[in-house]
Amino acid sequence: MPLQAPNSSNMMTREETDAHFTRRLESFSDIVFGLSLSIVALQLVPPSHPIDLFLHPLGLVGFGISFGIVAMFWTYQHRLFLYFFFPDRINIGLMFVKLAFIALIPFALQLYLKFVLDPVALGIYFGTFGLIMVINAITMIRGFLRFWNRFDEPFQNQYWIRLVRICVIAVLLFCAAVAAQFGQRWYIASIALIPISQLIVRRLVRRVPSSISKGFADA
Repeated sequence: MPLQAPNSSNMMTREETDAHFTRRLESFSDIVFGLSLSIVALQLVPPSHPIDLFLHPLGLVGFGISFGIVAMFWTYQHRLFLYFFFPDRINIGLMFVKLAFIALIPFALQLYLKFVLDPVALGIYFGTFGLIMVINAITMIRGFLRFWNRFDEPFQNQYWIRLVRICVIAVLLFCAAVAAQFGQRWYIASIALIPISQLIVRRLVRRVPSSISKGFADA
């Protein structure tokens, strides 16, 4: 029997199926983020006296850092789904791996709070965040490779800067995980460099390098 060429209705069904799957995956990711934030809050154990919460604020600091980073990850997640995500096997696999690490953030925080300043616990804590940022960067690069020619130049420049910022944060988080093995001041210095590095990137990175732009356009 001769093969039939796909008609417009079949193509429409395929596009609707991909869009539906993407919406379902985005909804699932919102659930994972919400549960992770809720469990992060549950890691705070009431002290014997309320004043102890402020005299020994390590738990509050860990909660604040974790909540802020998870909220930042959710913002990246929203933009990835809006502009860069397409549901092929690699992206779907990366997304589920990332969501698994998002779900592990409360466990990493628990290690951080239970084994205060332990280098291995700190390495797991910051390494978890670093791996999530790496997956964000890979997903974004794959989106650029696929959709680059559909984006206008201001968008390309804007999100190229965001990509550089994500990569810098990922590097510094891994540096913090490694630096924790050498002492408290080293990993604190690595974390302190994150906001400083973001200001530097904003000032120094203005446009997409021509070679990078051509590489994305020719992909």
